[in-house]
Amino acid sequence: MKTLLIFSLLIPIGFNAQKSSQSHGQSIPCNKTWHTSTPSKGTTIFSEDFANGIDTATWTNTTVSGPVDWKYTTVGHTGSYPTAALQSTTSSNGWIIVDSDADNYSGGSAEESKLTSPIIDCSGFSNVKLEFQQMFRRWQSDITTVRITTDGGANYTDFILNSSITQQGTDNPDYVNIDISSAITGDPTNVQFEFWWQGAWDYGWQIDDVAVKEIDPNDIIVKRASFDADIEYYQIPENHVQSQDFHAFVSNIGYLDQTNVQLAVNINHAGSSVFSGSSNTISTLAVGAEDSLSISASYTPSTAGTYDVTFNATQTETDNVIANNTVSLSYNVTDSIYAIDNNSYGGQWWNQNTLGTGSDPFEIGALFEIINNDKTQSVSVFVGDSSDIGVVFEMYIYEYDPSTGVSTFLNQTESYSATTSDLGNWVTLPWFGYSDLNAGTYYLVSALHYGGGDRLFIGYGTNTSISGSTLSNDGAGGGWLNQPRVPMVRLNVNNTIGIEENTNELLYLSPNPTHDQLYINTELLFDFDYSIYDIHGKIILSGKSNSENPINVSKFKKGTYFIKITYNDLSTTKKFIVK
Repeated sequence: MKTLLIFSLLIPIGFNAQKSSQSHGQSIPCNKTWHTSTPSKGTTIFSEDFANGIDTATWTNTTVSGPVDWKYTTVGHTGSYPTAALQSTTSSNGWIIVDSDADNYSGGSAEESKLTSPIIDCSGFSNVKLEFQQMFRRWQSDITTVRITTDGGANYTDFILNSSITQQGTDNPDYVNIDISSAITGDPTNVQFEFWWQGAWDYGWQIDDVAVKEIDPNDIIVKRASFDADIEYYQIPENHVQSQDFHAFVSNIGYLDQTNVQLAVNINHAGSSVFSGSSNTISTLAVGAEDSLSISASYTPSTAGTYDVTFNATQTETDNVIANNTVSLSYNVTDSIYAIDNNSYGGQWWNQNTLGTGSDPFEIGALFEIINNDKTQSVSVFVGDSSDIGVVFEMYIYEYDPSTGVSTFLNQTESYSATTSDLGNWVTLPWFGYSDLNAGTYYLVSALHYGGGDRLFIGYGTNTSISGSTLSNDGAGGGWLNQPRVPMVRLNVNNTIGIEENTNELLYLSPNPTHDQLYINTELLFDFDYSIYDIHGKIILSGKSNSENPINVSKFKKGTYFIKITYNDLSTTKKFIVK
Protein backbone atom coordinates (compact mmCIF):
# COMPACT_ATOMS: atom_id res chain seq x y z
CA MET A 1 0.00 0.00 0.00
CA LYS A 2 1.31 3.43 -0.89
CA THR A 3 0.19 6.91 0.20
CA LEU A 4 1.03 9.56 -2.42
CA LEU A 5 1.67 13.23 -1.65
CA ILE A 6 2.69 15.89 -4.16
CA PHE A 7 5.27 18.06 -2.45
CA SER A 8 5.86 21.18 -4.58
CA LEU A 9 8.88 23.14 -3.45
CA LEU A 10 9.26 25.90 -6.01
CA ILE A 11 7.23 27.54 -8.76
CA PRO A 12 9.78 29.14 -11.12
CA ILE A 13 9.07 31.05 -14.32
CA GLY A 14 8.46 28.51 -17.07
CA PHE A 15 9.77 28.36 -20.62
CA ASN A 16 9.99 26.08 -23.61
CA ALA A 17 13.48 24.87 -24.48
CA GLN A 18 15.48 21.95 -25.74
CA LYS A 19 18.15 20.14 -23.80
CA SER A 20 21.19 22.31 -24.41
CA SER A 21 24.71 20.95 -24.43
CA GLN A 22 27.10 22.24 -21.84
CA SER A 23 30.47 21.49 -20.39
CA HIS A 24 31.74 19.21 -17.72
CA GLY A 25 30.36 21.15 -14.76
CA GLN A 26 33.07 22.54 -12.53
CA SER A 27 32.00 24.78 -9.67
CA ILE A 28 33.27 26.85 -6.79
CA PRO A 29 31.33 27.83 -3.66
CA CYS A 30 28.41 30.14 -4.35
CA ASN A 31 28.86 33.76 -3.24
CA LYS A 32 25.15 34.45 -3.51
CA THR A 33 23.16 33.22 -0.52
CA TRP A 34 19.70 32.19 -1.63
CA HIS A 35 18.62 31.27 1.89
CA THR A 36 20.94 31.51 4.85
CA SER A 37 20.10 28.42 6.87
CA THR A 38 21.45 26.94 10.09
CA PRO A 39 20.37 23.74 11.85
CA SER A 40 17.05 23.90 13.67
CA LYS A 41 17.08 24.19 17.45
CA GLY A 42 14.89 21.08 17.61
CA THR A 43 16.67 17.84 18.49
CA THR A 44 18.66 16.23 15.66
CA ILE A 45 17.60 12.58 15.59
CA PHE A 46 19.74 11.52 12.61
CA SER A 47 22.15 13.31 10.24
CA GLU A 48 24.40 12.45 7.30
CA ASP A 49 26.66 14.75 5.25
CA PHE A 50 28.23 11.90 3.19
CA ALA A 51 31.75 12.99 4.12
CA ASN A 52 32.79 9.33 3.89
CA GLY A 53 30.66 8.50 0.88
CA ILE A 54 27.69 6.13 0.98
CA ASP A 55 28.14 3.67 3.85
CA THR A 56 26.86 0.42 2.31
CA ALA A 57 26.90 -1.23 5.72
CA THR A 58 23.98 0.94 6.84
CA TRP A 59 22.50 2.36 3.61
CA THR A 60 20.88 0.25 0.89
CA ASN A 61 21.71 1.32 -2.68
CA THR A 62 19.40 -0.40 -5.18
CA THR A 63 19.39 -0.03 -8.96
CA VAL A 64 16.08 -1.46 -10.15
CA SER A 65 16.59 -0.73 -13.86
CA GLY A 66 18.91 1.15 -16.18
CA PRO A 67 22.59 2.09 -15.82
CA VAL A 68 22.06 4.89 -13.28
CA ASP A 69 22.65 4.54 -9.54
CA TRP A 70 23.22 6.72 -6.50
CA LYS A 71 26.89 7.51 -5.95
CA TYR A 72 29.24 9.76 -4.02
CA THR A 73 30.79 12.77 -5.76
CA THR A 74 32.96 15.79 -5.10
CA VAL A 75 32.54 17.32 -8.56
CA GLY A 76 28.86 16.87 -9.48
CA HIS A 77 27.68 15.98 -12.95
CA THR A 78 30.22 14.62 -15.42
CA GLY A 79 28.19 14.20 -18.61
CA SER A 80 27.84 16.46 -21.62
CA TYR A 81 24.90 18.45 -20.27
CA PRO A 82 25.60 18.83 -16.55
CA THR A 83 23.80 20.97 -14.02
CA ALA A 84 25.99 23.12 -11.79
CA ALA A 85 27.53 21.25 -8.87
CA LEU A 86 25.54 21.36 -5.63
CA GLN A 87 26.60 24.29 -3.42
CA SER A 88 25.53 22.65 -0.15
CA THR A 89 26.79 23.68 3.27
CA THR A 90 29.26 20.77 3.42
CA SER A 91 29.91 20.37 -0.31
CA SER A 92 33.66 20.51 0.37
CA ASN A 93 33.50 16.93 1.69
CA GLY A 94 31.24 15.59 -1.07
CA TRP A 95 27.59 14.70 -1.59
CA ILE A 96 25.44 12.12 -3.38
CA ILE A 97 24.15 12.23 -6.94
CA VAL A 98 22.16 10.43 -9.58
CA ASP A 99 24.03 11.45 -12.76
CA SER A 100 21.51 10.48 -15.41
CA ASP A 101 23.11 12.53 -18.16
CA ALA A 102 26.54 10.91 -17.78
CA ASP A 103 25.47 7.35 -16.98
CA ASN A 104 22.68 7.04 -19.54
CA TYR A 105 23.93 9.38 -22.30
CA SER A 106 21.74 9.69 -25.43
CA GLY A 107 18.89 7.82 -23.79
CA GLY A 108 19.14 4.20 -22.85
CA SER A 109 16.71 2.15 -20.81
CA ALA A 110 14.35 3.53 -18.18
CA GLU A 111 16.09 4.43 -14.94
CA GLU A 112 14.95 3.53 -11.43
CA SER A 113 17.31 3.88 -8.48
CA LYS A 114 16.71 3.92 -4.74
CA LEU A 115 18.88 4.88 -1.79
CA THR A 116 17.41 3.76 1.55
CA SER A 117 18.54 5.05 4.93
CA PRO A 118 19.40 3.06 8.06
CA ILE A 119 16.59 2.45 10.58
CA ILE A 120 16.00 5.55 12.73
CA ASP A 121 14.27 5.59 16.11
CA CYS A 122 12.00 8.63 16.27
CA SER A 123 10.03 7.54 19.33
CA GLY A 124 9.37 10.28 21.84
CA PHE A 125 9.00 12.96 19.15
CA SER A 126 5.52 13.97 18.01
CA ASN A 127 6.63 16.44 15.32
CA VAL A 128 9.38 15.17 13.01
CA LYS A 129 10.77 16.41 9.69
CA LEU A 130 13.23 15.25 7.08
CA GLU A 131 15.45 18.03 5.76
CA PHE A 132 18.17 18.13 3.12
CA GLN A 133 19.78 20.37 0.52
CA GLN A 134 19.32 19.62 -3.18
CA MET A 135 19.96 20.82 -6.72
CA PHE A 136 17.61 19.59 -9.44
CA ARG A 137 16.72 20.52 -13.02
CA ARG A 138 14.02 18.85 -15.05
CA TRP A 139 14.52 17.64 -18.59
CA GLN A 140 11.88 15.12 -19.63
CA SER A 141 9.63 13.14 -17.31
CA ASP A 142 12.03 12.50 -14.45
CA ILE A 143 10.43 11.94 -11.03
CA THR A 144 12.09 12.69 -7.69
CA THR A 145 10.40 11.11 -4.68
CA VAL A 146 11.09 10.82 -0.97
CA ARG A 147 9.55 7.67 0.53
CA ILE A 148 8.91 7.00 4.21
CA THR A 149 8.38 3.51 5.64
CA THR A 150 8.05 2.09 9.15
CA ASP A 151 7.74 -1.58 8.20
CA GLY A 152 10.86 -2.28 6.17
CA GLY A 153 9.36 -1.26 2.83
CA ALA A 154 6.08 -3.15 2.86
CA ASN A 155 4.21 0.17 2.89
CA TYR A 156 5.32 3.66 1.95
CA THR A 157 4.20 7.24 2.19
CA ASP A 158 5.54 8.99 -0.90
CA PHE A 159 6.34 12.69 -1.21
CA ILE A 160 6.83 13.64 -4.88
CA LEU A 161 9.22 16.59 -5.05
CA ASN A 162 10.04 19.18 -7.71
CA SER A 163 6.84 18.66 -9.70
CA SER A 164 6.83 22.34 -10.76
CA ILE A 165 10.54 22.60 -11.54
CA THR A 166 11.55 23.21 -15.16
CA GLN A 167 14.92 23.25 -16.89
CA GLN A 168 15.59 26.51 -15.06
CA GLY A 169 16.17 24.41 -11.96
CA THR A 170 15.89 24.87 -8.21
CA ASP A 171 17.91 27.28 -6.14
CA ASN A 172 21.43 26.08 -5.48
CA PRO A 173 21.22 24.89 -2.82
CA ASP A 174 17.51 24.43 -2.32
CA TYR A 175 16.51 23.70 1.29
CA VAL A 176 13.90 20.93 1.51
CA ASN A 177 11.82 20.42 4.65
CA ILE A 178 9.22 17.61 4.76
CA ASP A 179 6.94 17.06 7.73
CA ILE A 180 6.94 13.26 8.12
CA SER A 181 5.10 13.19 11.47
CA SER A 182 1.96 11.50 10.14
CA ALA A 183 3.98 9.09 7.99
CA ILE A 184 5.82 7.53 10.96
CA THR A 185 2.93 6.91 13.35
CA GLY A 186 2.80 3.20 12.43
CA ASP A 187 6.10 2.48 14.21
CA PRO A 188 8.24 5.51 15.06
CA THR A 189 11.02 3.20 16.29
CA ASN A 190 11.50 1.74 12.80
CA VAL A 191 11.65 4.76 10.47
CA GLN A 192 13.46 4.71 7.15
CA PHE A 193 13.48 7.23 4.32
CA GLU A 194 14.34 6.58 0.69
CA PHE A 195 15.48 8.80 -2.18
CA TRP A 196 13.73 7.35 -5.25
CA TRP A 197 14.84 8.41 -8.75
CA GLN A 198 12.94 7.58 -11.95
CA GLY A 199 14.06 8.91 -15.33
CA ALA A 200 15.43 8.24 -18.80
CA TRP A 201 18.47 10.30 -19.83
CA ASP A 202 17.59 13.36 -17.82
CA TYR A 203 19.94 15.62 -15.86
CA GLY A 204 19.96 14.06 -12.41
CA TRP A 205 19.48 14.82 -8.72
CA GLN A 206 22.06 16.04 -6.18
CA ILE A 207 21.52 15.78 -2.40
CA ASP A 208 23.54 16.59 0.73
CA ASP A 209 23.29 17.45 4.44
CA VAL A 210 20.41 15.12 5.26
CA ALA A 211 18.85 15.18 8.72
CA VAL A 212 15.82 13.90 10.60
CA LYS A 213 14.88 16.45 13.25
CA GLU A 214 12.29 17.47 15.73
CA ILE A 215 10.24 20.25 14.12
CA ASP A 216 10.42 23.65 15.78
CA PRO A 217 7.03 25.18 16.60
CA ASN A 218 7.82 28.57 15.03
CA ASP A 219 10.07 28.62 11.99
CA ILE A 220 9.72 30.56 8.76
CA ILE A 221 12.30 30.62 5.99
CA VAL A 222 12.95 33.18 3.25
CA LYS A 223 13.35 31.85 -0.30
CA ARG A 224 14.06 33.15 -3.81
CA ALA A 225 14.76 36.75 -2.87
CA SER A 226 15.18 39.17 -5.77
CA PHE A 227 16.15 42.83 -6.09
CA ASP A 228 14.55 43.29 -9.51
CA ALA A 229 11.22 42.17 -10.94
CA ASP A 230 12.72 42.09 -14.46
CA ILE A 231 16.28 41.04 -15.37
CA GLU A 232 18.52 40.93 -12.29
CA TYR A 233 21.88 42.50 -13.21
CA TYR A 234 24.78 42.10 -10.79
CA GLN A 235 26.91 44.83 -12.39
CA ILE A 236 25.04 47.85 -13.70
CA PRO A 237 26.63 50.85 -15.45
CA GLU A 238 25.65 54.20 -13.93
CA ASN A 239 24.09 55.22 -17.23
CA HIS A 240 21.65 52.30 -17.06
CA VAL A 241 20.48 52.08 -13.47
CA GLN A 242 16.72 51.89 -13.03
CA SER A 243 14.31 51.51 -10.16
CA GLN A 244 14.53 48.20 -8.35
CA ASP A 245 11.70 46.19 -6.85
CA PHE A 246 12.15 43.69 -4.03
CA HIS A 247 10.42 40.33 -3.69
CA ALA A 248 10.80 37.07 -1.78
CA PHE A 249 8.88 33.96 -0.81
CA VAL A 250 8.32 32.94 2.81
CA SER A 251 7.57 29.38 3.92
CA ASN A 252 6.28 28.11 7.25
CA ILE A 253 8.35 25.04 8.13
CA GLY A 254 7.34 24.93 11.80
CA TYR A 255 4.39 23.01 13.23
CA LEU A 256 2.33 26.05 14.28
CA ASP A 257 0.60 28.64 12.12
CA GLN A 258 2.49 31.95 12.00
CA THR A 259 0.75 35.33 12.14
CA ASN A 260 1.46 38.80 10.76
CA VAL A 261 4.34 37.61 8.59
CA GLN A 262 6.14 40.54 6.96
CA LEU A 263 9.19 41.12 4.77
CA ALA A 264 11.62 44.01 5.29
CA VAL A 265 14.48 45.11 3.02
CA ASN A 266 17.49 47.23 3.90
CA ILE A 267 20.23 48.41 1.52
CA ASN A 268 23.68 49.50 2.65
CA HIS A 269 26.11 51.42 0.46
CA ALA A 270 29.48 52.87 1.44
CA GLY A 271 28.86 51.99 5.08
CA SER A 272 25.48 53.66 5.37
CA SER A 273 21.86 52.60 5.02
CA VAL A 274 20.44 54.13 1.84
CA PHE A 275 17.05 52.40 1.70
CA SER A 276 14.63 50.52 3.90
CA GLY A 277 11.15 49.30 3.15
CA SER A 278 8.57 46.76 4.23
CA SER A 279 5.85 44.66 2.66
CA ASN A 280 2.24 44.12 3.52
CA THR A 281 1.59 41.41 6.13
CA ILE A 282 0.26 37.90 5.74
CA SER A 283 -2.24 37.60 8.57
CA THR A 284 -1.84 33.83 8.87
CA LEU A 285 0.77 31.65 7.19
CA ALA A 286 -0.47 28.12 7.77
CA VAL A 287 1.78 25.18 8.54
CA GLY A 288 3.52 24.07 5.34
CA ALA A 289 2.27 27.09 3.38
CA GLU A 290 4.38 29.36 1.15
CA ASP A 291 3.52 32.83 -0.09
CA SER A 292 5.20 35.77 -1.82
CA LEU A 293 5.83 39.23 -0.39
CA SER A 294 6.85 42.44 -2.17
CA ILE A 295 8.21 45.69 -0.82
CA SER A 296 5.79 48.51 -1.56
CA ALA A 297 8.54 51.06 -2.32
CA SER A 298 11.25 50.86 -5.00
CA TYR A 299 14.82 52.15 -4.98
CA THR A 300 17.15 53.59 -7.63
CA PRO A 301 20.90 53.55 -6.86
CA SER A 302 22.60 56.85 -7.65
CA THR A 303 26.37 56.38 -7.32
CA ALA A 304 28.97 53.76 -8.18
CA GLY A 305 29.95 51.08 -5.67
CA THR A 306 28.66 47.95 -3.94
CA TYR A 307 25.09 47.73 -2.67
CA ASP A 308 24.34 45.10 -0.02
CA VAL A 309 20.68 44.08 0.11
CA THR A 310 19.29 42.29 3.19
CA PHE A 311 15.87 40.61 3.18
CA ASN A 312 14.43 39.76 6.59
CA ALA A 313 11.12 38.11 7.50
CA THR A 314 9.40 38.58 10.85
CA GLN A 315 6.22 37.35 12.49
CA THR A 316 4.35 37.87 15.74
CA GLU A 317 5.66 34.61 17.24
CA THR A 318 9.28 34.32 18.37
CA ASP A 319 11.06 32.42 15.63
CA ASN A 320 13.05 29.43 16.88
CA VAL A 321 15.54 29.62 14.01
CA ILE A 322 16.27 33.28 13.29
CA ALA A 323 19.14 32.60 10.87
CA ASN A 324 16.95 31.31 8.04
CA ASN A 325 14.74 34.41 8.17
CA THR A 326 17.43 36.40 6.35
CA VAL A 327 18.82 36.46 2.80
CA SER A 328 21.73 38.67 1.75
CA LEU A 329 22.48 39.69 -1.85
CA SER A 330 24.76 42.30 -3.38
CA TYR A 331 25.29 44.07 -6.70
CA ASN A 332 27.62 46.74 -8.07
CA VAL A 333 27.00 49.99 -9.91
CA THR A 334 29.96 50.48 -12.25
CA ASP A 335 31.40 52.96 -14.70
CA SER A 336 31.16 50.72 -17.73
CA ILE A 337 30.63 46.99 -16.98
CA TYR A 338 27.19 45.49 -17.62
CA ALA A 339 26.82 41.92 -16.29
CA ILE A 340 23.99 39.49 -15.60
CA ASP A 341 26.32 36.88 -14.02
CA ASN A 342 26.98 37.20 -10.28
CA ASN A 343 30.78 36.98 -10.67
CA SER A 344 30.81 33.56 -9.01
CA TYR A 345 32.09 30.81 -11.30
CA GLY A 346 29.61 27.94 -11.41
CA GLY A 347 30.97 25.81 -14.25
CA GLN A 348 31.58 25.91 -18.00
CA TRP A 349 29.36 25.30 -21.00
CA TRP A 350 29.98 23.91 -24.48
CA ASN A 351 28.16 21.97 -27.20
CA GLN A 352 29.58 18.47 -27.54
CA ASN A 353 28.95 16.76 -30.86
CA THR A 354 27.03 13.51 -30.95
CA LEU A 355 30.18 11.44 -31.49
CA GLY A 356 31.92 12.95 -28.48
CA THR A 357 34.93 13.89 -30.64
CA GLY A 358 34.63 17.67 -30.52
CA SER A 359 32.18 20.52 -30.58
CA ASP A 360 29.12 21.28 -32.64
CA PRO A 361 28.57 24.95 -33.51
CA PHE A 362 26.95 27.05 -30.81
CA GLU A 363 26.25 30.60 -29.74
CA ILE A 364 25.48 31.61 -26.16
CA GLY A 365 24.77 35.03 -24.72
CA ALA A 366 22.94 37.39 -22.39
CA LEU A 367 20.43 40.20 -22.83
CA PHE A 368 21.15 43.81 -21.82
CA GLU A 369 18.56 46.56 -21.49
CA ILE A 370 19.76 50.02 -22.54
CA ILE A 371 18.12 52.80 -20.51
CA ASN A 372 19.92 55.82 -22.02
CA ASN A 373 21.70 56.31 -25.35
CA ASP A 374 25.21 54.95 -25.09
CA LYS A 375 28.09 53.44 -27.04
CA THR A 376 30.09 50.24 -26.81
CA GLN A 377 33.55 49.45 -28.12
CA SER A 378 34.34 46.13 -26.44
CA VAL A 379 32.96 42.95 -24.86
CA SER A 380 34.28 40.57 -22.18
CA VAL A 381 33.86 36.80 -21.87
CA PHE A 382 35.09 34.22 -19.36
CA VAL A 383 36.87 31.39 -21.22
CA GLY A 384 36.53 28.07 -19.37
CA ASP A 385 39.75 26.31 -18.41
CA SER A 386 38.73 23.16 -20.30
CA SER A 387 38.91 25.05 -23.61
CA ASP A 388 41.54 23.93 -26.10
CA ILE A 389 44.50 26.24 -26.62
CA GLY A 390 44.10 27.86 -30.03
CA VAL A 391 40.33 27.44 -30.22
CA VAL A 392 38.87 30.21 -32.37
CA PHE A 393 35.73 32.15 -31.49
CA GLU A 394 34.05 35.50 -32.11
CA MET A 395 31.79 37.78 -30.11
CA TYR A 396 28.58 39.29 -31.54
CA ILE A 397 26.08 41.95 -30.56
CA TYR A 398 22.52 42.08 -31.88
CA GLU A 399 19.50 44.27 -31.40
CA TYR A 400 16.96 41.89 -29.88
CA ASP A 401 13.19 41.96 -29.55
CA PRO A 402 12.15 39.82 -26.56
CA SER A 403 8.53 39.76 -27.69
CA THR A 404 9.33 38.12 -31.04
CA GLY A 405 12.75 36.56 -30.47
CA VAL A 406 14.08 38.33 -33.57
CA SER A 407 17.75 39.38 -33.48
CA THR A 408 19.29 41.92 -35.87
CA PHE A 409 23.07 41.94 -36.34
CA LEU A 410 24.84 45.07 -35.09
CA ASN A 411 28.55 44.34 -34.74
CA GLN A 412 31.18 41.70 -34.02
CA THR A 413 34.80 41.18 -33.05
CA GLU A 414 37.56 39.72 -35.15
CA SER A 415 38.13 35.99 -34.84
CA TYR A 416 40.15 35.34 -31.70
CA SER A 417 42.39 32.39 -30.89
CA ALA A 418 42.54 31.51 -27.19
CA THR A 419 45.98 31.40 -25.58
CA THR A 420 47.18 29.46 -22.55
CA SER A 421 46.78 32.50 -20.31
CA ASP A 422 43.17 32.99 -21.48
CA LEU A 423 41.97 29.67 -20.06
CA GLY A 424 40.07 30.18 -16.83
CA ASN A 425 40.21 33.95 -17.27
CA TRP A 426 38.34 36.93 -18.66
CA VAL A 427 39.13 38.02 -22.21
CA THR A 428 38.14 41.49 -23.48
CA LEU A 429 37.86 42.00 -27.24
CA PRO A 430 37.13 45.16 -29.27
CA TRP A 431 34.25 45.39 -31.68
CA PHE A 432 34.86 46.42 -35.28
CA GLY A 433 34.65 50.08 -34.32
CA TYR A 434 32.19 51.38 -31.78
CA SER A 435 28.44 50.83 -31.94
CA ASP A 436 25.65 53.13 -30.84
CA LEU A 437 23.24 51.71 -28.27
CA ASN A 438 19.74 53.19 -28.33
CA ALA A 439 17.64 53.89 -25.26
CA GLY A 440 14.70 51.54 -24.82
CA THR A 441 16.38 48.73 -26.79
CA TYR A 442 17.54 45.28 -25.71
CA TYR A 443 20.89 44.01 -27.00
CA LEU A 444 21.96 40.38 -27.10
CA VAL A 445 25.72 39.85 -26.63
CA SER A 446 27.02 36.39 -27.47
CA ALA A 447 30.03 34.16 -28.01
CA LEU A 448 30.07 32.16 -31.26
CA HIS A 449 32.05 29.00 -31.92
CA TYR A 450 31.83 27.31 -35.33
CA GLY A 451 32.52 23.85 -33.93
CA GLY A 452 35.14 21.31 -34.90
CA GLY A 453 37.86 19.41 -33.10
CA ASP A 454 38.85 22.31 -30.86
CA ARG A 455 36.47 22.95 -27.96
CA LEU A 456 35.37 26.27 -26.53
CA PHE A 457 33.96 26.38 -22.99
CA ILE A 458 32.18 29.49 -21.71
CA GLY A 459 31.99 30.07 -17.96
CA TYR A 460 28.65 30.58 -16.24
CA GLY A 461 27.66 32.05 -12.89
CA THR A 462 26.12 30.32 -9.90
CA ASN A 463 23.02 32.52 -10.08
CA THR A 464 19.87 31.88 -12.10
CA SER A 465 18.10 34.25 -14.47
CA ILE A 466 14.54 34.78 -15.59
CA SER A 467 13.50 32.88 -18.68
CA GLY A 468 14.46 34.65 -21.90
CA SER A 469 17.29 36.78 -20.50
CA THR A 470 20.05 34.24 -21.24
CA LEU A 471 19.91 32.51 -24.62
CA SER A 472 21.72 30.06 -26.89
CA ASN A 473 21.38 28.52 -30.34
CA ASP A 474 23.06 25.86 -32.44
CA GLY A 475 25.26 28.36 -34.27
CA ALA A 476 23.82 27.34 -37.64
CA GLY A 477 21.12 29.94 -38.09
CA GLY A 478 18.64 28.31 -35.73
CA GLY A 479 16.37 30.27 -33.43
CA TRP A 480 17.37 31.46 -29.98
CA LEU A 481 16.33 29.21 -27.09
CA ASN A 482 16.22 29.92 -23.39
CA GLN A 483 19.52 29.04 -21.71
CA PRO A 484 19.07 28.11 -18.03
CA ARG A 485 22.68 28.83 -17.15
CA VAL A 486 23.93 32.42 -16.89
CA PRO A 487 26.88 32.82 -19.29
CA MET A 488 29.72 35.06 -18.17
CA VAL A 489 29.42 37.41 -21.12
CA ARG A 490 29.56 41.14 -20.39
CA LEU A 491 28.85 44.29 -22.36
CA ASN A 492 31.25 47.19 -21.83
CA VAL A 493 29.65 50.62 -22.28
CA ASN A 494 30.39 54.29 -21.61
CA ASN A 495 33.97 53.84 -22.79
CA THR A 496 33.63 55.45 -26.23
CA ILE A 497 31.50 58.53 -25.60
CA GLY A 498 32.60 61.35 -27.85
CA ILE A 499 34.56 59.25 -30.36
CA GLU A 500 33.39 59.74 -33.92
CA GLU A 501 34.17 56.86 -36.23
CA ASN A 502 34.78 58.83 -39.42
CA THR A 503 37.31 61.18 -37.81
CA ASN A 504 39.44 58.46 -36.22
CA GLU A 505 43.11 58.84 -37.19
CA LEU A 506 42.17 61.33 -39.92
CA LEU A 507 40.64 58.46 -41.90
CA TYR A 508 37.12 57.90 -43.21
CA LEU A 509 35.30 55.89 -45.87
CA SER A 510 33.35 57.27 -48.82
CA PRO A 511 30.86 56.83 -50.16
CA ASN A 512 29.28 54.89 -47.31
CA PRO A 513 26.93 53.19 -48.12
CA THR A 514 28.37 52.32 -51.53
CA HIS A 515 27.49 50.00 -54.40
CA ASP A 516 30.70 49.87 -56.43
CA GLN A 517 33.78 51.83 -55.27
CA LEU A 518 35.03 52.42 -51.72
CA TYR A 519 37.58 55.18 -51.06
CA ILE A 520 39.82 55.22 -47.99
CA ASN A 521 40.18 58.93 -47.45
CA THR A 522 43.13 60.19 -45.41
CA GLU A 523 45.23 63.33 -45.30
CA LEU A 524 48.35 61.21 -45.04
CA LEU A 525 49.94 59.93 -48.23
CA PHE A 526 50.98 56.33 -47.73
CA ASP A 527 50.20 52.84 -48.92
CA PHE A 528 48.40 50.58 -46.47
CA ASP A 529 47.29 46.95 -46.18
CA TYR A 530 43.59 46.18 -45.90
CA SER A 531 41.35 43.20 -45.23
CA ILE A 532 37.56 43.19 -45.71
CA TYR A 533 35.41 40.88 -43.54
CA ASP A 534 31.79 39.86 -43.78
CA ILE A 535 29.59 39.81 -40.67
CA HIS A 536 30.72 36.25 -39.88
CA GLY A 537 34.37 37.29 -39.72
CA LYS A 538 35.32 35.66 -43.03
CA ILE A 539 37.90 37.57 -45.10
CA ILE A 540 36.28 38.49 -48.42
CA LEU A 541 39.08 40.58 -49.95
CA SER A 542 42.54 41.78 -48.95
CA GLY A 543 45.36 43.71 -50.57
CA LYS A 544 47.26 47.02 -50.65
CA SER A 545 45.88 50.44 -51.55
CA ASN A 546 46.08 54.16 -50.83
CA SER A 547 43.74 57.14 -50.71
CA GLU A 548 44.00 57.75 -54.47
CA ASN A 549 42.92 54.23 -55.52
CA PRO A 550 39.40 53.03 -54.62
CA ILE A 551 38.63 49.42 -53.72
CA ASN A 552 36.15 47.70 -56.04
CA VAL A 553 33.26 46.18 -54.04
CA SER A 554 30.78 45.99 -56.91
CA LYS A 555 30.61 42.19 -56.72
CA PHE A 556 29.85 42.15 -53.01
CA LYS A 557 26.38 41.11 -51.91
CA LYS A 558 24.26 43.75 -50.23
CA GLY A 559 24.96 43.94 -46.52
CA THR A 560 27.33 45.07 -43.77
CA TYR A 561 31.11 44.66 -44.01
CA PHE A 562 34.20 45.65 -42.05
CA ILE A 563 37.52 46.83 -43.39
CA LYS A 564 40.69 46.58 -41.31
CA ILE A 565 43.37 49.04 -42.42
CA THR A 566 46.98 48.47 -41.30
CA TYR A 567 50.02 50.74 -41.65
CA ASN A 568 53.26 49.65 -39.97
CA ASP A 569 52.14 48.53 -36.47
CA LEU A 570 49.01 50.68 -36.44
CA SER A 571 45.55 49.47 -37.45
CA THR A 572 41.96 50.62 -37.39
CA THR A 573 38.68 48.96 -38.36
CA LYS A 574 35.74 50.65 -40.09
CA LYS A 575 32.26 49.50 -40.95
CA PHE A 576 30.65 50.08 -44.35
CA ILE A 577 27.50 49.02 -46.15
CA VAL A 578 27.07 47.76 -49.69
CA LYS A 579 23.61 48.62 -51.00
